[in-house]
Amino acid sequence: MTGRNLLLLALIVVSCNESVPRGLLQPAKMQAIMWDVVRAEALSQEIAARDTTKTALDENARLLAQVFTIHKTTREIFDKSYAWYSARPDLMKVMLDSINAQQTRLASLVVNTDSEKKDSTVTPKVPKDSTVPKPKFKDSIIQHR
Repeated sequence: MTGRNLLLLALIVVSCNESVPRGLLQPAKMQAIMWDVVRAEALSQEIAARDTTKTALDENARLLAQVFTIHKTTREIFDKSYAWYSARPDLMKVMLDSINAQQTRLASLVVNTDSEKKDSTVTPKVPKDSTVPKPKFKDSIIQHR
């Protein structure tokens, strides 16, 4: 291959490998934020269900503001990034599959932890201990049988 062909091949590979534009969230960060957004939305529903003085919409706004502060980004950048990833289903699918797998792992940990708690409340059968002193007298009922 000549130098010109190598350059052409490199340009084709780079152009096929679409990178995230500057100013948008990179895949790993976007995935982490999306995970927290999903959890914040679920938590806001739970809070509103338990406390009638709070609405799910207000709680969701409050929790999302915390998520964006934690990840050092803004709602605007997240929305632009979300729109960009939504227009690229191949990239969005990878992120959503990873989030789904993360949720599945978390759910299995919770189920395993719950079953361990249930198992720990069962009183184990203890074999007779040879160190327990035997009574010094026999029961009179047993003697008369």
